[in-house]
Amino acid sequence: MKPWGIMKRGIRFNQFLENRMILVVGSGLLAGALFHDQMVVLKPLVPYLFFYMTFAVAVNCSSADFKKAVKTPGPLLTIIGMLHIALPLLATLLARTLLPGEPLLQAGVILGTAVPIGVASSIWISISGGNAALGLTAVVADTVLSPLVVPAIMLLALGQSVKFDVAQLMIGLAWMIVLPTLLGMGLHDASGGRIHRQYKFVTGPTTKLLLGLVVSINLAVAWDSLHLLRSALAKVLLVVLIMTCSGYLAGYACAKLARKPPQLVNTYLFAIGMRNITAGLVMALKYFPELTAIPVVFAIIFQQPLAAVSHRFLAERPGTSVRSTPLPPAEK
Repeated sequence: MKPWGIMKRGIRFNQFLENRMILVVGSGLLAGALFHDQMVVLKPLVPYLFFYMTFAVAVNCSSADFKKAVKTPGPLLTIIGMLHIALPLLATLLARTLLPGEPLLQAGVILGTAVPIGVASSIWISISGGNAALGLTAVVADTVLSPLVVPAIMLLALGQSVKFDVAQLMIGLAWMIVLPTLLGMGLHDASGGRIHRQYKFVTGPTTKLLLGLVVSINLAVAWDSLHLLRSALAKVLLVVLIMTCSGYLAGYACAKLARKPPQLVNTYLFAIGMRNITAGLVMALKYFPELTAIPVVFAIIFQQPLAAVSHRFLAERPGTSVRSTPLPPAEK
């Protein structure tokens, strides 16, 4: 087969997966549940898989977009403030109220609001007519800050109730998220954006398939801890559902109260609503006791369907059809 034929098939396969990402993530969850004994042996590969996935997405970002958004920092600071001040405070209050005496589960709920913005938010922002440059810049800025922000939030919210290695968490965040992001952005600029266009037929489908694999491996690792929930299962599901909904609603309300135009309403909606939940799951399993991962697993289940609901009922998209828009990839 000629090279252009391979590229064409790769692009079509990527589009096929892009329209069915909820099924890809769902298949990963199902595989992790059914074959957890087999999948758990792949756990050491997860940081390396995540490095590649983050890099493959970052090659679509440029430093020019970052500089442009930084010149008018108001929206960017609003997004980061909502993400890492307002929502973690709500998560802490909710977790302590509904999950008293469960510090590990509380830690999982709070970790879900401490992780950086999800890369998939930029795709939702794009298809809803939001400010794509601001969305990508928010992802990059929040990602670069994550080695400082995530440990700080966890320490302030939990104190000494849950033990974790702060230094190792910071190093892990730098390795899994910051380094591949900066490397991808640097290669994008060095190639004038050509690297993304030339290799999207490879990076597109592989990142989506690997996302399903990472979700499957992480669920398999956390599987043996599920029985520890016992009577707390319903409460954990409720807390995670409330927090996931709160992210989207907070983004929408923040934009509407500030009387932002539709473009920024959609940007706030998804930038504040979506988190890098897969990174949160990797962190929960690597740097915290395994029970901490359970709320993060539930957040993976809720985030994409609620993004679709938010797009249908909250996003402002004059003159467009919601039914014709494809589902973007689930969070990596």
